Amino acid sequence: VYTVPGADSHLAAFLPGGQVAVDADNAVMILDQNLKTVRAWYGLQGAVQALSASPDGTRVAALGEDTYAQEDRFFSFRRATHRGEPSYGRQISLIGLPS
Repeated sequence: VYTVPGADSHLAAFLPGGQVAVDADNAVMILDQNLKTVRAWYGLQGAVQALSASPDGTRVAALGEDTYAQEDRFFSFRRATHRGEPSYGRQISLIGLPS
């Protein structure tokens, strides 16, 4: 295991050129030989899920749906932008708590 200071890293892969791919907390980072970040991807779903709990103390359920790939079910700003479309529709997400 390759340890990154300040991160709960549990998985790493060594890449050509001395770079390292690290799965740390809710992000995947590519680091150079000096542990400086070359590129990073952040997982918002994991962060929100880790911080969220229902009033009775149980955790929330993440559906794991891909809004980009499911065009018939979801609008996607990212998909519309990649296609150069003039509009991307609208979507709202809600979290409901019992009173």
